[in-house]
Amino acid sequence: MPRQIAVIILAGIALILGVNAAQAELPANCVKFGGTCDMYRRCCDENLKCDQSNTVGRYECKEKAKLGDSCRETFHCIDIVHSICSKNECVCRQNNVKVSDYACAPILNGYCWKNETCVTENSLCIDNECQCRDGFLAEANECLPGESHLTLQDIRVINLCLQL
Repeated sequence: MPRQIAVIILAGIALILGVNAAQAELPANCVKFGGTCDMYRRCCDENLKCDQSNTVGRYECKEKAKLGDSCRETFHCIDIVHSICSKNECVCRQNNVKVSDYACAPILNGYCWKNETCVTENSLCIDNECQCRDGFLAEANECLPGESHLTLQDIRVINLCLQL
């Protein structure tokens, strides 16, 4: 009899732990598209944002801006990393390429943030610009194996002269 009670108690504990674990996997209090959100009730989908609705003082889950959406000013494209509004459309900035509907990423000579990943293979973000790693040379928007005898400062001066 004591053994049966122990089994029943263990089964009950396992059931409670299983239910709690299943509940922990679900996002608590998340809000779906069109629902009311706030700092305690976030949107469920990563492609949604909590934004002001047409009703004063109310916020709701709306779809983030994505590449190709219409816009009038760059702030309409603010959800898209490295984008601008050009000709009434959200597009990637110069020296950036599309990596998803919601993001652009820098290629060679593109502006980057510290430790940001540059799209071009064998390139790194150096001084806020995607440049080829040591041992690689830039050629036709690629970083090819090779050694340069020019310093980074030499390359910048040459680039400035070419722009004149």
